[in-house]
Amino acid sequence: MTHYNIKINRLGETKFTPEIPLKKDVKYEIALRHGLIQKSWDNISAELGNNQFTYNGTLYTLEDGHYDVSSLQSEIQRLTASSIVLSPIYHVGKIQVVNNTANPFITGLLSQVLGFNASTTIAPNSSVRARRRSDHNGHAR
Repeated sequence: MTHYNIKINRLGETKFTPEIPLKKDVKYEIALRHGLIQKSWDNISAELGNNQFTYNGTLYTLEDGHYDVSSLQSEIQRLTASSIVLSPIYHVGKIQVVNNTANPFITGLLSQVLGFNASTTIAPNSSVRARRRSDHNGHAR
């Protein structure tokens, strides 16, 4: 069986690779057996209302984007120059937030993404495990 790549542009025009010779006066049907769609939407944004947190009394706003746990941790650390750790607990889909600093970390609007029901304060030199599964899709669970 031959496998084809199909690209559809914004105008709805398709391109098959390898090319399929088709006659213009014949109607054709195709079936999609397998497809991969890249996640191309923001899971953290001002529009979703989940892009702010507080560290050491300062409110921080994350740029709109698609973040996984690792990139979210990196961005929090970059903004705050801290060692806040987001530790995934893979078998249950939850996150443990570890605050190895001398300052409080308040999840704020990031709460839902991290798996908390409401804004949660992680005290200095402590950690808190989210009660719910973390949501990196940008919608409520």
